[in-house]
Amino acid sequence: MARMRRLRAWLIRLAGFFDKKRHERELSEELESNLQTHIEDNLRTGMTPAEGRRKGLLKRL
Repeated sequence: MARMRRLRAWLIRLAGFFDKKRHERELSEELESNLQTHIEDNLRTGMTPAEGRRKGLLKRL
């Protein structure tokens, strides 16, 4: 019985680890997408790529 509880607890922790990684990856993708949108908007206004990226990063803060 105790063995099953330990195994179940270990499996729950393992599943939580992978779920956390998935959430981190999704958040990273969302932030990158948001940054790209800001950069593209800045480029359309006539900024250079470097300035557009810099301003995009500042907007993210």
